[in-house]
Amino acid sequence: MANASIQAKNADKFELYAGKVTNKQTKANLYNSFAWPSAEKKENLELATQLSKKSLDLIEEAKNGEVPVYFSSKDEYIKSLDRAYAMYADTYALLLHHQGNNKEALAYQEKAKAYNDASGNERYITYLNLTGNKDKAYAEAEKIIKEGKATDSLKTIFKTLYTSLKKEGTYETYIAKLEKAALEKERAEWTKKMISIPAPAFSLTNLKGEKVSLASLKGKIVILDYWATWCGPCVASFPGMQKAMAKYSANPNVVFLFVNTWQNEDNREKVVTDFIAEKKYQFNVLYDTKNAKDPSKFDVVSAYKVDGIPTKFIIDGDGNIRFKAVGFSGSDEGVVKEIDSMISLLAPKESGK
Repeated sequence: MANASIQAKNADKFELYAGKVTNKQTKANLYNSFAWPSAEKKENLELATQLSKKSLDLIEEAKNGEVPVYFSSKDEYIKSLDRAYAMYADTYALLLHHQGNNKEALAYQEKAKAYNDASGNERYITYLNLTGNKDKAYAEAEKIIKEGKATDSLKTIFKTLYTSLKKEGTYETYIAKLEKAALEKERAEWTKKMISIPAPAFSLTNLKGEKVSLASLKGKIVILDYWATWCGPCVASFPGMQKAMAKYSANPNVVFLFVNTWQNEDNREKVVTDFIAEKKYQFNVLYDTKNAKDPSKFDVVSAYKVDGIPTKFIIDGDGNIRFKAVGFSGSDEGVVKEIDSMISLLAPKESGK
Protein backbone atom coordinates (compact mmCIF):
# COMPACT_ATOMS: atom_id res chain seq x y z
CA MET A 1 0.00 0.00 0.00
CA ALA A 2 2.89 2.35 0.74
CA ASN A 3 4.33 1.72 -2.73
CA ALA A 4 0.92 2.37 -4.29
CA SER A 5 0.75 5.68 -2.43
CA ILE A 6 4.15 6.62 -3.84
CA GLN A 7 2.90 5.95 -7.36
CA ALA A 8 -0.24 7.98 -6.67
CA LYS A 9 1.82 10.79 -5.07
CA ASN A 10 -0.43 10.65 -2.00
CA ALA A 11 1.84 11.81 0.82
CA ASP A 12 -0.72 11.40 3.62
CA LYS A 13 -1.54 7.80 2.72
CA PHE A 14 2.13 7.04 2.20
CA GLU A 15 3.04 8.17 5.72
CA LEU A 16 0.09 6.24 7.15
CA TYR A 17 1.07 2.93 5.55
CA ALA A 18 4.83 3.40 5.90
CA GLY A 19 4.31 4.00 9.61
CA LYS A 20 2.95 0.47 9.96
CA VAL A 21 6.16 -1.08 8.59
CA THR A 22 8.29 -2.42 11.44
CA ASN A 23 11.45 -3.54 9.62
CA LYS A 24 13.89 -0.62 9.72
CA GLN A 25 15.58 -1.40 6.38
CA THR A 26 12.27 -1.81 4.59
CA LYS A 27 10.91 1.41 6.05
CA ALA A 28 14.12 3.29 5.17
CA ASN A 29 13.84 2.04 1.60
CA LEU A 30 10.23 3.19 1.42
CA TYR A 31 11.16 6.65 2.67
CA ASN A 32 13.91 6.93 0.08
CA SER A 33 11.55 5.68 -2.64
CA PHE A 34 9.34 8.69 -1.89
CA ALA A 35 12.18 11.16 -1.40
CA TRP A 36 14.28 10.42 -4.49
CA PRO A 37 11.65 11.21 -7.17
CA SER A 38 10.84 14.38 -5.24
CA ALA A 39 14.52 15.32 -5.28
CA GLU A 40 14.76 14.69 -9.02
CA LYS A 41 11.64 16.73 -9.81
CA LYS A 42 12.11 19.36 -7.07
CA GLU A 43 8.65 18.55 -5.64
CA ASN A 44 7.41 18.22 -2.03
CA LEU A 45 10.88 19.25 -0.87
CA GLU A 46 10.03 19.84 2.79
CA LEU A 47 8.31 16.48 3.29
CA ALA A 48 10.84 14.65 1.12
CA THR A 49 13.70 16.09 3.17
CA GLN A 50 12.09 14.94 6.43
CA LEU A 51 11.53 11.42 5.09
CA SER A 52 15.00 11.25 3.60
CA LYS A 53 16.56 12.15 6.95
CA LYS A 54 14.41 9.47 8.60
CA SER A 55 15.75 6.89 6.13
CA LEU A 56 19.31 7.71 7.23
CA ASP A 57 18.41 7.55 10.92
CA LEU A 58 16.74 4.16 10.43
CA ILE A 59 19.83 2.71 8.76
CA GLU A 60 21.98 3.91 11.66
CA GLU A 61 19.55 2.30 14.12
CA ALA A 62 19.57 -0.94 12.13
CA LYS A 63 23.33 -1.26 12.63
CA ASN A 64 22.71 -1.88 16.32
CA GLY A 65 20.06 -4.52 15.70
CA GLU A 66 20.23 -8.26 15.17
CA VAL A 67 21.73 -9.62 11.97
CA PRO A 68 18.96 -11.02 9.72
CA VAL A 69 19.23 -14.75 9.00
CA TYR A 70 19.75 -14.17 5.27
CA PHE A 71 23.15 -12.54 5.95
CA SER A 72 26.09 -14.87 6.47
CA SER A 73 27.94 -12.52 8.83
CA LYS A 74 27.77 -9.23 10.73
CA ASP A 75 30.31 -7.72 8.31
CA GLU A 76 28.17 -8.59 5.30
CA TYR A 77 25.15 -7.04 7.01
CA ILE A 78 27.00 -3.82 7.87
CA LYS A 79 28.32 -3.50 4.31
CA SER A 80 24.77 -3.82 3.02
CA LEU A 81 23.64 -1.08 5.40
CA ASP A 82 26.59 1.12 4.39
CA ARG A 83 25.59 0.83 0.73
CA ALA A 84 21.99 1.72 1.58
CA TYR A 85 23.14 4.66 3.72
CA ALA A 86 25.27 5.99 0.86
CA MET A 87 22.34 5.80 -1.57
CA TYR A 88 20.01 7.57 0.83
CA ALA A 89 22.68 10.17 1.72
CA ASP A 90 22.91 11.00 -1.99
CA THR A 91 19.15 11.65 -1.99
CA TYR A 92 19.31 13.77 1.16
CA ALA A 93 22.22 15.80 -0.20
CA LEU A 94 20.34 16.62 -3.40
CA LEU A 95 17.29 17.74 -1.43
CA LEU A 96 19.48 20.00 0.72
CA HIS A 97 21.12 21.40 -2.42
CA HIS A 98 17.74 22.29 -3.92
CA GLN A 99 17.03 24.30 -0.77
CA GLY A 100 20.32 26.19 -0.97
CA ASN A 101 22.09 24.31 1.83
CA ASN A 102 25.16 23.30 -0.18
CA LYS A 103 27.49 23.06 2.82
CA GLU A 104 25.40 20.34 4.48
CA ALA A 105 24.71 18.77 1.08
CA LEU A 106 28.46 18.38 0.60
CA ALA A 107 28.84 16.78 4.04
CA TYR A 108 26.30 14.08 3.16
CA GLN A 109 27.59 13.61 -0.38
CA GLU A 110 31.02 12.95 1.15
CA LYS A 111 29.41 10.05 3.03
CA ALA A 112 28.09 8.67 -0.27
CA LYS A 113 31.35 9.21 -2.13
CA ALA A 114 32.65 5.63 -2.02
CA TYR A 115 29.47 4.37 -3.71
CA ASN A 116 28.90 7.24 -6.16
CA ASP A 117 27.90 6.47 -9.73
CA ALA A 118 28.63 8.97 -12.52
CA SER A 119 25.67 11.18 -11.56
CA GLY A 120 26.67 11.07 -7.89
CA ASN A 121 30.20 12.08 -8.84
CA GLU A 122 28.79 15.05 -10.74
CA ARG A 123 26.78 16.15 -7.71
CA TYR A 124 29.83 15.79 -5.47
CA ILE A 125 31.94 18.05 -7.69
CA THR A 126 29.05 20.51 -7.97
CA TYR A 127 28.73 20.84 -4.19
CA LEU A 128 32.49 21.22 -3.77
CA ASN A 129 32.53 23.97 -6.37
CA LEU A 130 29.50 25.79 -4.94
CA THR A 131 31.01 25.81 -1.43
CA GLY A 132 34.26 27.36 -2.64
CA ASN A 133 36.37 24.20 -2.45
CA LYS A 134 37.73 24.78 -5.95
CA ASP A 135 41.13 23.14 -5.52
CA LYS A 136 39.58 19.99 -4.09
CA ALA A 137 36.84 20.05 -6.73
CA TYR A 138 39.52 20.22 -9.43
CA ALA A 139 41.58 17.38 -7.93
CA GLU A 140 38.56 15.12 -7.40
CA ALA A 141 37.17 15.85 -10.87
CA GLU A 142 40.55 15.09 -12.42
CA LYS A 143 40.61 11.74 -10.63
CA ILE A 144 37.06 10.89 -11.74
CA ILE A 145 37.83 11.73 -15.38
CA LYS A 146 40.94 9.53 -15.30
CA GLU A 147 38.80 6.67 -14.01
CA GLY A 148 36.37 7.13 -16.90
CA LYS A 149 33.45 7.90 -14.57
CA ALA A 150 32.73 11.50 -15.58
CA THR A 151 29.59 12.89 -17.18
CA ASP A 152 29.73 15.65 -19.79
CA SER A 153 28.39 18.07 -17.17
CA LEU A 154 31.22 17.18 -14.79
CA LYS A 155 33.71 17.87 -17.58
CA THR A 156 32.09 21.26 -18.12
CA ILE A 157 32.63 22.09 -14.44
CA PHE A 158 36.22 20.83 -14.73
CA LYS A 159 36.82 23.12 -17.72
CA THR A 160 35.57 26.11 -15.72
CA LEU A 161 37.84 25.16 -12.80
CA TYR A 162 40.81 24.67 -15.14
CA THR A 163 40.37 28.24 -16.38
CA SER A 164 39.60 29.87 -13.02
CA LEU A 165 42.56 28.18 -11.33
CA LYS A 166 44.80 29.33 -14.21
CA LYS A 167 46.31 25.95 -15.00
CA GLU A 168 49.18 25.80 -17.49
CA GLY A 169 48.60 24.75 -21.09
CA THR A 170 45.35 24.41 -22.99
CA TYR A 171 42.32 22.67 -21.54
CA GLU A 172 41.78 20.72 -24.75
CA THR A 173 45.25 19.17 -24.58
CA TYR A 174 44.91 18.27 -20.92
CA ILE A 175 41.40 16.78 -21.12
CA ALA A 176 42.51 14.69 -24.11
CA LYS A 177 45.35 13.32 -21.98
CA LEU A 178 42.98 12.42 -19.13
CA GLU A 179 40.44 10.80 -21.46
CA LYS A 180 43.18 8.76 -23.12
CA ALA A 181 44.21 7.46 -19.70
CA ALA A 182 40.56 6.61 -18.95
CA LEU A 183 40.19 4.71 -22.22
CA GLU A 184 43.39 2.75 -21.64
CA LYS A 185 42.21 1.83 -18.14
CA GLU A 186 38.83 0.70 -19.47
CA ARG A 187 40.43 -1.36 -22.23
CA ALA A 188 42.79 -3.02 -19.75
CA GLU A 189 39.86 -3.97 -17.51
CA TRP A 190 37.87 -5.44 -20.40
CA THR A 191 40.91 -7.31 -21.71
CA LYS A 192 40.93 -9.28 -18.46
CA LYS A 193 37.23 -10.10 -18.93
CA MET A 194 37.50 -11.49 -22.47
CA ILE A 195 35.99 -14.96 -22.93
CA SER A 196 35.27 -17.23 -25.89
CA ILE A 197 32.08 -19.30 -25.59
CA PRO A 198 29.84 -20.38 -28.50
CA ALA A 199 26.77 -18.16 -28.51
CA PRO A 200 23.45 -20.07 -28.41
CA ALA A 201 21.64 -19.78 -31.73
CA PHE A 202 18.34 -17.92 -31.92
CA SER A 203 15.75 -16.74 -34.41
CA LEU A 204 13.33 -14.16 -33.02
CA THR A 205 10.70 -11.79 -34.37
CA ASN A 206 11.28 -8.03 -34.20
CA LEU A 207 8.82 -5.13 -33.88
CA LYS A 208 8.25 -5.14 -37.65
CA GLY A 209 7.36 -8.83 -37.67
CA GLU A 210 10.66 -9.78 -39.32
CA LYS A 211 12.68 -12.82 -38.29
CA VAL A 212 16.21 -12.08 -37.10
CA SER A 213 18.65 -14.93 -36.52
CA LEU A 214 22.15 -14.96 -35.10
CA ALA A 215 23.24 -17.18 -38.00
CA SER A 216 22.31 -14.44 -40.48
CA LEU A 217 24.77 -12.09 -38.78
CA LYS A 218 27.87 -14.25 -39.20
CA GLY A 219 30.96 -12.11 -39.75
CA LYS A 220 29.55 -9.18 -37.78
CA ILE A 221 30.05 -8.01 -34.21
CA VAL A 222 26.69 -8.32 -32.43
CA ILE A 223 25.75 -6.40 -29.28
CA LEU A 224 22.91 -8.34 -27.65
CA ASP A 225 21.10 -6.39 -24.92
CA TYR A 226 18.50 -8.15 -22.72
CA TRP A 227 15.91 -5.80 -21.23
CA ALA A 228 12.32 -5.17 -20.09
CA THR A 229 10.26 -2.00 -19.76
CA TRP A 230 9.89 -2.50 -15.98
CA CYS A 231 13.67 -2.72 -15.47
CA GLY A 232 14.92 0.64 -14.15
CA PRO A 233 18.62 0.12 -14.95
CA CYS A 234 17.70 -1.13 -18.45
CA VAL A 235 15.72 2.03 -19.16
CA ALA A 236 18.44 4.21 -17.60
CA SER A 237 21.06 2.69 -19.91
CA PHE A 238 19.07 3.27 -23.12
CA PRO A 239 20.05 6.91 -23.85
CA GLY A 240 23.68 5.74 -23.74
CA MET A 241 22.89 2.73 -25.92
CA GLN A 242 21.16 5.04 -28.40
CA LYS A 243 24.33 7.15 -28.56
CA ALA A 244 26.53 4.07 -28.98
CA MET A 245 24.28 2.74 -31.74
CA ALA A 246 24.29 6.12 -33.50
CA LYS A 247 28.09 6.17 -33.37
CA TYR A 248 28.23 2.87 -35.27
CA SER A 249 25.17 3.48 -37.48
CA ALA A 250 27.26 3.76 -40.66
CA ASN A 251 29.23 0.61 -39.85
CA PRO A 252 27.65 -2.51 -41.39
CA ASN A 253 29.96 -4.77 -39.36
CA VAL A 254 28.45 -3.79 -35.98
CA VAL A 255 24.85 -4.78 -35.15
CA PHE A 256 22.80 -3.86 -32.06
CA LEU A 257 19.91 -6.13 -31.01
CA PHE A 258 17.65 -5.45 -28.01
CA VAL A 259 15.97 -8.62 -26.75
CA ASN A 260 12.82 -7.91 -24.76
CA THR A 261 12.46 -10.64 -22.15
CA TRP A 262 10.77 -11.36 -18.80
CA GLN A 263 7.91 -9.13 -19.97
CA ASN A 264 4.72 -10.84 -18.81
CA GLU A 265 1.87 -8.44 -19.60
CA ASP A 266 -0.99 -9.85 -21.66
CA ASN A 267 -0.59 -6.86 -24.00
CA ARG A 268 3.19 -7.22 -24.08
CA GLU A 269 3.64 -6.10 -27.68
CA LYS A 270 1.67 -2.89 -27.10
CA VAL A 271 3.62 -2.15 -23.90
CA VAL A 272 6.92 -2.57 -25.74
CA THR A 273 5.99 -0.75 -28.96
CA ASP A 274 4.45 2.15 -27.02
CA PHE A 275 7.59 2.44 -24.88
CA ILE A 276 9.93 2.48 -27.89
CA ALA A 277 7.71 4.95 -29.76
CA GLU A 278 7.39 7.28 -26.77
CA LYS A 279 11.16 7.36 -26.24
CA LYS A 280 11.83 7.62 -30.00
CA TYR A 281 14.51 4.92 -29.86
CA GLN A 282 15.72 3.45 -33.14
CA PHE A 283 16.36 0.02 -31.64
CA ASN A 284 15.92 -3.30 -33.42
CA VAL A 285 13.86 -4.93 -30.66
CA LEU A 286 13.38 -8.71 -30.68
CA TYR A 287 10.74 -10.55 -28.66
CA ASP A 288 12.14 -13.43 -26.61
CA THR A 289 9.78 -16.42 -26.79
CA LYS A 290 8.04 -17.92 -23.78
CA ASN A 291 8.96 -21.51 -23.01
CA ALA A 292 6.27 -23.91 -24.26
CA LYS A 293 6.51 -26.17 -21.19
CA ASP A 294 6.96 -23.42 -18.59
CA PRO A 295 5.44 -20.04 -19.61
CA SER A 296 7.15 -18.36 -16.64
CA LYS A 297 10.46 -18.81 -18.45
CA PHE A 298 11.77 -17.33 -21.68
CA ASP A 299 13.80 -19.36 -24.17
CA VAL A 300 16.73 -17.25 -25.33
CA VAL A 301 17.49 -15.48 -22.05
CA SER A 302 17.56 -18.93 -20.41
CA ALA A 303 19.88 -20.30 -23.11
CA TYR A 304 22.28 -17.44 -22.37
CA LYS A 305 22.03 -18.17 -18.62
CA VAL A 306 21.12 -14.61 -17.70
CA ASP A 307 20.50 -14.03 -13.98
CA GLY A 308 19.49 -10.37 -14.12
CA ILE A 309 18.93 -7.54 -16.54
CA PRO A 310 20.25 -5.47 -18.13
CA THR A 311 22.82 -7.94 -19.43
CA LYS A 312 24.75 -7.41 -22.64
CA PHE A 313 26.68 -9.97 -24.66
CA ILE A 314 29.21 -9.00 -27.31
CA ILE A 315 29.42 -11.72 -29.96
CA ASP A 316 32.23 -11.83 -32.53
CA GLY A 317 32.00 -12.62 -36.23
CA ASP A 318 32.58 -16.32 -35.57
CA GLY A 319 29.54 -16.55 -33.31
CA ASN A 320 31.42 -16.64 -30.01
CA ILE A 321 30.51 -14.66 -26.89
CA ARG A 322 33.56 -12.53 -26.10
CA PHE A 323 32.19 -10.24 -23.40
CA LYS A 324 29.36 -10.23 -20.87
CA ALA A 325 28.39 -6.94 -19.23
CA VAL A 326 25.84 -6.89 -16.41
CA GLY A 327 24.07 -3.78 -15.13
CA PHE A 328 24.24 -0.08 -15.97
CA SER A 329 27.56 1.79 -15.81
CA GLY A 330 25.88 4.92 -14.46
CA SER A 331 26.10 7.41 -17.33
CA ASP A 332 25.54 7.74 -21.06
CA GLU A 333 29.25 8.40 -21.52
CA GLY A 334 30.09 5.28 -19.52
CA VAL A 335 27.84 3.13 -21.71
CA VAL A 336 29.42 4.43 -24.92
CA LYS A 337 32.96 3.92 -23.58
CA GLU A 338 32.07 0.41 -22.44
CA ILE A 339 30.79 -0.52 -25.91
CA ASP A 340 33.74 1.23 -27.59
CA SER A 341 36.28 -0.63 -25.48
CA MET A 342 34.80 -4.05 -26.18
CA ILE A 343 34.42 -3.46 -29.92
CA SER A 344 37.94 -2.06 -30.23
CA LEU A 345 39.39 -5.12 -28.52
CA LEU A 346 37.61 -7.44 -30.96
CA ALA A 347 38.32 -5.43 -34.09
CA PRO A 348 40.34 -2.24 -33.55
CA LYS A 349 39.56 -0.96 -37.03
CA GLU A 350 35.82 -1.03 -36.29
CA SER A 351 35.98 1.15 -33.17
CA GLY A 352 34.74 4.67 -33.71
CA LYS A 353 33.86 4.23 -37.39
